[in-house]
Amino acid sequence: MEPKKPIKLARPSVTPVRRRKAPQPSSSSMVPVIIMSVIFLSILGAVVIKNTRPQNPAPNANEIALAAPPAPVALPDAPKKPLASQIRKQRESTAEHESQPLPSPAPLVVAAAETPKVEAEIPKIDAEKMFFEYRQEELVKLPRPVLGQEVDVFYSNGDVMRQTPVAVDDDRGVVKIKMAYGSAEVHYSSFTRPCAEGYIPRLKAERIAQKRVSENLATFIESTKAARKSSSSATVRNKNSSDPAVYFLPIPDTTSEDLLHAEGEMQAYLRAQALRSGQSFSIIHSSLEDDAAIVYLEVGAAFGRHNAGTRYQMAEGLRQFWGLRCMGNGITSDVNAYLVLVANGKIIGGSKVKQATSIWVR
Repeated sequence: MEPKKPIKLARPSVTPVRRRKAPQPSSSSMVPVIIMSVIFLSILGAVVIKNTRPQNPAPNANEIALAAPPAPVALPDAPKKPLASQIRKQRESTAEHESQPLPSPAPLVVAAAETPKVEAEIPKIDAEKMFFEYRQEELVKLPRPVLGQEVDVFYSNGDVMRQTPVAVDDDRGVVKIKMAYGSAEVHYSSFTRPCAEGYIPRLKAERIAQKRVSENLATFIESTKAARKSSSSATVRNKNSSDPAVYFLPIPDTTSEDLLHAEGEMQAYLRAQALRSGQSFSIIHSSLEDDAAIVYLEVGAAFGRHNAGTRYQMAEGLRQFWGLRCMGNGITSDVNAYLVLVANGKIIGGSKVKQATSIWVR
């Protein structure tokens, strides 16, 4: 057998495909597109500007000035030439005025300047400092009290008792006396003044110091009285032989002008005492009658809660300070500085009428 011959398959014919190129726009065809784009952008920009611009904006001054038409300027009329008759009348009136004599000038009167009133400055002396110096000098000289021995004790009511003082409390002003059973504390106000000064030397030293200050300032007080002319503000009374040296009126009144400075110092002292000890005192007023300087004090409720000895000691200290203020300001001497204690419109203590330095309390 003859071998079979391989069968040849026919190759399919492939027809090549030609790709068409995309048509390229020509330059002539792009012109309308560019024009439309420009128009579109112009319209869009106009719309944006219109929306962002405020509606009916107020015109500024420059726009008003530019918009308003210029106002017509009125030109002044040309000056008219005066007539000859007017010129003649003007010359005649001028000549007549010049021919009249000039009036004589009025005499110049210069008013003398008023001399300003200068109030005499009243000098002030620190009487309190002087007082403490004298008191210290006297304390060194005075003997110490004799204690532990039986002696005669003199009381202010006239009693004389044989007793034995054993201790002294200078701050409280009491003397401790030995009794048959125990001891008792007696305030110095219960003794006569010489007896009290014997047990408490400070009292005697203060009395002597106060007197020395008054003597040293006697000339100063008299000179300042004349400078102040205190008689104009002092109350002058027609005294009879039966009238007391002074009389007290514990009612609100106007403070004498010459006592204003001394009263201010007293008020500052009372405030300091209130802060330190809680004692309340207020000045009602102060008056100057002849040579007597009287200060009226309203006492607080705490004053009545103390015993009689403490009230006495407080009143004596207040009067002593008022006397120093009167002497330091040249108002009056210590023996004429009165203190009056008032409670609810009634006098409850202070200076006695016949002697300012003698104190009593209710």
